[in-house]
Amino acid sequence: MKKTILLFIISLLLVSCYSSSKVISKQYNYTKNIDFSIIKIEESKIILDEPGNRSWHANSDDKFVLVHLTLINKSENTEELNFEDLLLYSYKTDTFYKTE
Repeated sequence: MKKTILLFIISLLLVSCYSSSKVISKQYNYTKNIDFSIIKIEESKIILDEPGNRSWHANSDDKFVLVHLTLINKSENTEELNFEDLLLYSYKTDTFYKTE
């Protein structure tokens, strides 16, 4: 009984630390030769790295935002992505955040 209650409490904590949002997939133009579409956006307080057994915890006021993308290279050449130019926008706070 104690194990069941403990598992239930841990499950509640993990669920409260994680949320996933479905998005309507739409193709965007990143550069002249690269298009992308957003598959899913997730927010989490914890990121777990299973193979390395490492974890990262966000500060109490922050969350990690994970964006799952599909990138399409329309050229025959290898293209480099500059993530310095990619910013995440929060409509709730009207703020742009740099990606890391």
